[in-house]
Amino acid sequence: MNTNRTKDKSRSSETLETTLHQQVGPHVAVREPDYDAMWMRMEVELERGDRSAAGGRAASRARVRKVALATTLGAALIAVPAYAAIQYDWSDLLQGREGIQTALAQGLGQEIERSITHDGVTLTLHTAIIDEGRTLILYSLDGEERSDHFSGFSAITITDADGKAFEAYAYVAQSAESRDDSRLATGYFETDWSPSASSEAVSFSVDGIAFTTNAETPLAFNASDTGIYRTDVHESGIAQVELGAFAQPDGQTLIRTTLIPESGQEQAPSGSLAAYDRTGKLIQPVKGSMYGTPDGSVGFFNQDTFSATDLLQKGVTYKLLYSKQSEQIDETWDFPLVLDKSKMAHASTKQKLDMQFGSGETAVQLKELTITPAQIRIDMDLGQLGYAPFKDYQLLMNGKAIDLGFRLKSEKNLKDTVLFMDRPADLQLTADSTIELRARHELLNHKGDLPAPVQLANIGDQKQSLTTNVGGYPVTWTYYKQEGNLIVQTSSEDPNFGGIGQTYIGSKRILSDERSFRIWGDIGNSLTEIYNNYEGDSAEMHIFSYSEHRPEQEAKATLYSPAQ
Repeated sequence: MNTNRTKDKSRSSETLETTLHQQVGPHVAVREPDYDAMWMRMEVELERGDRSAAGGRAASRARVRKVALATTLGAALIAVPAYAAIQYDWSDLLQGREGIQTALAQGLGQEIERSITHDGVTLTLHTAIIDEGRTLILYSLDGEERSDHFSGFSAITITDADGKAFEAYAYVAQSAESRDDSRLATGYFETDWSPSASSEAVSFSVDGIAFTTNAETPLAFNASDTGIYRTDVHESGIAQVELGAFAQPDGQTLIRTTLIPESGQEQAPSGSLAAYDRTGKLIQPVKGSMYGTPDGSVGFFNQDTFSATDLLQKGVTYKLLYSKQSEQIDETWDFPLVLDKSKMAHASTKQKLDMQFGSGETAVQLKELTITPAQIRIDMDLGQLGYAPFKDYQLLMNGKAIDLGFRLKSEKNLKDTVLFMDRPADLQLTADSTIELRARHELLNHKGDLPAPVQLANIGDQKQSLTTNVGGYPVTWTYYKQEGNLIVQTSSEDPNFGGIGQTYIGSKRILSDERSFRIWGDIGNSLTEIYNNYEGDSAEMHIFSYSEHRPEQEAKATLYSPAQ
């Protein structure tokens, strides 16, 4: 990736840029304003004003700080150098993020260019894009030459002026394999936080940096075997690995890989299964996988579904892939910053919606439409649903359809969701534009047990099947024992059946594992569960929920039109 500064053709501009860069970065920390001294001076002046205007009443320190923060941080920004001449080319990093690239091109980013070094590793914050409901900070990581991989940060937090901390995640675009010179990584930090006022003093902290090497363990596993394969690993927190193959509908094979952590380790170890054909080519799963699920005992399992034809050909080999930590730097890269969103806010608009979207049991409330140079977002209240009720969402901008993504704003409050998109660079909106929201392929999550439990009788090593009715859909239950474990599989031939979320046995609610949710809307409607060490020869099966697809259903609403 090219992150070289783009220099002006003018000799004087080039000299000025070089001088500024040598004086303030990338390896020299910039001195922040003395905020404590600033607060004290402001408090004295404000308290004097309060006494003269209100007969000697003094405002509390907390109140003064809050007022001062809202009214004077713009002045504090003057003390933080701005490097308008220092520009970087982030286009490779920001592929697919047109809105962010557009905001940078329009000069709406806030230059930071601050560096901190610990143990020979320098973290530089380059530019912040501060948008409605999100903050993105471009960064680079430089250090002494290493053959190991930079694997990530232990924790990333942004702490606002009230002392409330918000988590951020890191996107890494370049690692040790492709670096040039001492560059370890480039990427961006992103969080759903943004300043409540136009500008805000914050602390941005990155804790711990880890380096790893790739490792692998060959597995003498055969997908045609019906038993459980086990082998010791004792690497990277993995004591043992267990593999089992389970036939699925439509010529597919599910492989469950269970990682048993070392004694005393509570965190789920990280590792993944790789299958290769006889030429050494990686065999890809045929649908989405599941990772890191507790198995109800001490292990954590992954599930991958492959084509049975691919796995049963001659010469297929398997490996467990994982990373071994080679170095951990337990330091904190702490940046006191003043983040300002005023430039972006001046080029943005909001409109209250307060309208119902959809109908019946999947109706939700649309709260607000926000359009900025970098994104378009719709705040939505899901009510009691707890999940987005449609699979596909689109905005129709003057009749042009643009796909939307969706995410929960808060994992603790499942009702608040935002539909969002990076704004396309060529999207032109005026007061005469019409904006509509369209959703297709309705998803229904039905909670509750069956009218009557499903009875699995004469459980043994031979597979047995029976078909029952679940919400009007035929569901086949296949069950058998394998090495003392009860295997229960459910599936339906009707593609509109979205799958059973989770089963349990009897009134005591014996669970196969500790899953508490399922991703609704998965194309597959089959579920395989393993009840470890099951001693009975019968089972009374219950379910917590099931899902249903209605691909023909859609909802539509006009969010803005010239007539409104």
